Amino acid sequence: MATGKKAVAPTSGHALLRMLAFAIFGYLAARRFFSDVELLSVGAVAGALAGVFLLSPLRWLLWLANTKVREEHGYSGIRRAVGAGFATIVPFALLALAAELSFGWDALTAFAMSGFMAASGAAGLEVSRLGGKPILNLVFGAIHGLGLVAVWTLFMIAVQVYVAG
Repeated sequence: MATGKKAVAPTSGHALLRMLAFAIFGYLAARRFFSDVELLSVGAVAGALAGVFLLSPLRWLLWLANTKVREEHGYSGIRRAVGAGFATIVPFALLALAAELSFGWDALTAFAMSGFMAASGAAGLEVSRLGGKPILNLVFGAIHGLGLVAVWTLFMIAVQVYVAG
């Protein structure tokens, strides 16, 4: 950093926003297949839980790749940085919600996939801000984002086949 100040890991106050964003994605995904309130609630809860568990691989990958950050901030610093980066998924979830409910657009997948890629990249850059390796973190973020996109696509196909069959 050019200012000579020590980088500080962001606060962990983004967890609720991230869970809400993933819950919105889960709700909207369930809405494609079901109309029962109970099943829509299950979709929202599944989305929120997926948001909690799907960040772990990126956290561990960035923790392994950045020894300087690991020594200075520990796993909790990387966890908070990834969480802060993933807060960028919130606008994508809100735009998907508005597009689907207000305008009747079929925009969920586009917003979800874009959000996954942007948030994964932002998470890698947040770890870089703490002193990590920028290019490596961005590559790992992009790979993680692609993984999330693949999981989303496979999950949506599996649910569609299950509901149709």
